[in-house]
Amino acid sequence: MSETEPKPGVPARLIAASILGRVLRAGAWSNVALRDIDLEESSDRALVRMLVYETIRKLEIVDAGIEAVLDRPIATVEATVLDTMRIATTEMFFSRSPNHAAVDTAVEAVKAAGHSRAAGFVNGVLRSVSRSNPPEMSGRLGAAFGMPDWLTETLVSAWGEGETIEFFSASAEAAPLAIRPRPGAAVPSVAAPGPVAGSWLLPPGAEVPPNCVVQDPASVAVVAALGIEPGQRVLDPAAAPGGKTLQIADSGAGMVVASDLHGRRLRSAVRRLAKTAAMVHWVQADASAPPFRGGSFDRILLDAPCSGLGTLRRRPEIRLKVTEGEVRRLAAQQRRMIEAAIPLLAPGGRLVYSVCTVTPAETLEVVEGLRVRAPESLPGRRSASGLLMGPHLSDTDGMFIAVVER
Repeated sequence: MSETEPKPGVPARLIAASILGRVLRAGAWSNVALRDIDLEESSDRALVRMLVYETIRKLEIVDAGIEAVLDRPIATVEATVLDTMRIATTEMFFSRSPNHAAVDTAVEAVKAAGHSRAAGFVNGVLRSVSRSNPPEMSGRLGAAFGMPDWLTETLVSAWGEGETIEFFSASAEAAPLAIRPRPGAAVPSVAAPGPVAGSWLLPPGAEVPPNCVVQDPASVAVVAALGIEPGQRVLDPAAAPGGKTLQIADSGAGMVVASDLHGRRLRSAVRRLAKTAAMVHWVQADASAPPFRGGSFDRILLDAPCSGLGTLRRRPEIRLKVTEGEVRRLAAQQRRMIEAAIPLLAPGGRLVYSVCTVTPAETLEVVEGLRVRAPESLPGRRSASGLLMGPHLSDTDGMFIAVVER
């Protein structure tokens, strides 16, 4: 090994710390940032994913462990140096790696990142951390899972303490790699049937086969609930980023109209679907005030903007971003959207309202007073007002689905 070549393990920790910083301070989504990791070894790529996800999920515990041995506020530590120490602390607290290896690698990573003067500081702090155990986060039900008090209280009120813990526990597990084969695609022999018809699960490390798209089974369920028949006119009024729009186009619809309010997101969805040969008519429009004639569509999918708390398995940082006030704002927007969409249904038509979240404000309360029902033949918990899917209920992302028929 040359003098300039980094020691084994250092590039993986450098990348993990860099991605962590992008997620915590630059607004990046972890599942997107982790999509293309520039490391040759699959084991190194898997290590980076594990370290980033576990650090975000256990950030409160990790930071408490570091703070316990610091002689100054954690906020005064240089951000890149702190991210490297967070990754190393996660490795010592929540993996089987030897503590001394995690410390040594972190010190080398700090040097490689251009912070050689901090190497002694990092070494001292992490050696102290290595002699401790993960701190107990007592006194708050959601603290062990890093969940905010408002979300814990909301779910306990709706579900009870037991199911709330089940949801938090299941949301802390890694989501399986799920795919949806497009028409004509071959299902690989290594795939296992997913919990929703049309979805398949791949083993860790498997390559996504040609003409298949990565899509959680709960998202597959949303379009399945539409019950699209050949030749029907279908509207997707909050379409970006376009994954469900593509599934609608693959379902045999006669005409697909997709719209979104935000020009940048719309253009991104157009580019994405342009590569698939899907026939979609795109319109920039506000789903709260759609520019379409009443009774124009046989099927409408209102996959409304939401807090995304059902996707904690793949984007654990959501719990750090979403506030109770944001949930209330989104719920009001969702209600406006569904009230605007229902008149666009043709007689005998069907609208599906879906959100990848689990809060009552964005699910049951949004459809309160409307003539809705739960979709059929899908896993999850049914009620008179809809279906709730989730990692603890259906081994899927959290998703609420309600059907309106005219």
